Amino acid sequence: MPKSEVVRLLKGRLAEQAVEVERLRAETRSLRGELARVRASRDVGASLSAQPASRYLAVRLQEALDWVEVRVRELEAERQGVGATLQAQMESLRLDLTRTEGRLLEAREREAERARA
Repeated sequence: MPKSEVVRLLKGRLAEQAVEVERLRAETRSLRGELARVRASRDVGASLSAQPASRYLAVRLQEALDWVEVRVRELEAERQGVGATLQAQMESLRLDLTRTEGRLLEAREREAERARA
């Protein structure tokens, strides 16, 4: 696969990850708010019959929140890895360009020498 195609794919993956991270952060904020409401309701003294359900909901919300936070960290780590890969690919492309420019310059010099001879 050409390097330019790899770079394009990596940039696309970075964009996808950025969207997913933002979605997960929004979900995290929502879950934190819901968890705070459930805990506040429980602390205010919801009826005894509602407290077990409230505790269960609080546990489930905390588990969902924990999962989302882990996923965000994973995506951020992956994004850093993809960013490093993209950086390496870009550096490789720059090096290839420099080599090509050098070869082109050498070819021009040879042509100029032939023309003078």
